[in-house]
Amino acid sequence: MKAKWAWHAVLLVPLCASAGNQTPTAQTAAAVPITSEPHHHLSLQNDYVKVYEVEVAPHESTLLHQHDRDYVYITIGDAQVTSAIPGRQEVHLKLADGEARFSRGGFAHVARNDADTPFRNVTIELLRPQGELRNLCLQVIANELAACPGTPEKSAPAATHTAWPEFKTGETRVILTRVKPRQKVNLRDSRWEQLIVALDEGVITFAAGKGPEKSLRPGGSVWLGRGDVARVFQNGGDKEARFITLQMQPKGSQEPAPAAATGPIVAARSATRDSAKRGSPHTAVEGPSSVPMSSVAACCTTKRRTAPKIPATASGATSAEFF
Repeated sequence: MKAKWAWHAVLLVPLCASAGNQTPTAQTAAAVPITSEPHHHLSLQNDYVKVYEVEVAPHESTLLHQHDRDYVYITIGDAQVTSAIPGRQEVHLKLADGEARFSRGGFAHVARNDADTPFRNVTIELLRPQGELRNLCLQVIANELAACPGTPEKSAPAATHTAWPEFKTGETRVILTRVKPRQKVNLRDSRWEQLIVALDEGVITFAAGKGPEKSLRPGGSVWLGRGDVARVFQNGGDKEARFITLQMQPKGSQEPAPAAATGPIVAARSATRDSAKRGSPHTAVEGPSSVPMSSVAACCTTKRRTAPKIPATASGATSAEFF
């Protein structure tokens, strides 16, 4: 795992942000479905998501492949990559370990690994129309203020973890959780369907202590349905362990109301599920920011650099194409 204040940011960047040459591969090849792209390995699917584990060797490229749906992708390990879309300028990106981004679908591209190390990410296709993208504690939309739920509180020695809601669409909320060494976190929330993506090693166990354990490596994922048996994420290491949760609105329902105690709440070891949440300081910047986990500052009081402006689509929603 990276230094203890390595963190991830969610940021939309227009494709014209970084100019370069157009790749011949992107100009001439026919796009294949993402399911046929050999670097994308389907690891989980249901009525809500298709989860692909992606790995591209150093200085190699994917095939030109099609993204038809909106998606979230999460970088595993630092990366330097180029996205090439036919007929458009290339975009060069430096991505930090654990960084999560959102992209609208409806485009095809080639992803080229410019680094000397493998490029890995988890690409999560969202199978339901996502609607409007909104800021929570990260300013993913430049002309809209961040909207952190709740008021931050000071860190407590007894806190087991931090949880920070970063952004949401009409169907999905993205939350980063950091679990302190030798601690565990309750995962079940009966209001949501949930996808857990590990950024560091951890173990998923049954809350009652009965049933098989599931070890998660960085990039591993597990689905927790509303009716599933309660589970916990356990950090058995000597460093903090991070994971990202995608909370998804159940089919046929409206967005669940927030819990009575929302936002950054100090989570003591004996706390209940709804009170076992507190804030983790993050701001929307282009790349990682060195902010200690113990400094629980408000999203809206922390000094912030805003994301670049994003061109709007005809529907008014922001749009960007990535990986």
